[in-house]
Amino acid sequence: MASLQVEGMNEMIHALSKMDLFDDEMQQELLYAAGDIAIREIWERVRTSGFNFEGYKNKIKYSKKIKRDKNDLPYITVTVSGKNENGVRRNLIVFVLNYGRAKEHGQIVGTYFWNRGSDAATPMIRQEFEKIINEKLRERGLQ
Repeated sequence: MASLQVEGMNEMIHALSKMDLFDDEMQQELLYAAGDIAIREIWERVRTSGFNFEGYKNKIKYSKKIKRDKNDLPYITVTVSGKNENGVRRNLIVFVLNYGRAKEHGQIVGTYFWNRGSDAATPMIRQEFEKIINEKLRERGLQ
């Protein structure tokens, strides 16, 4: 699926880490807030994609386990879980409908709904991060 990265957040995380403010609690709060926003925006695009995604709403989830990339920056994964009634993985179905399928395999024109949802979520996530960080700084008497 499409990757969602919020520009400028790496620098913010490093700055907070240097000030010893990027603790596990803040990390979790930021990433879970980002996950909630991403799911909401992705679901809105999934819902209006023109494909029948009935029963998928509660299947779009983010991992509660916070992972680290090669630069030791934390991240979570948003994906579609489970299988449909025919035993096909839902994330595979969403992937094909998002990106499309070639003519020789039964053409499906992708509508990039997942990508558009991720793109729409990015500025909202940035705003939410700023709000959470400012709130944490105020709580700690640093603003």
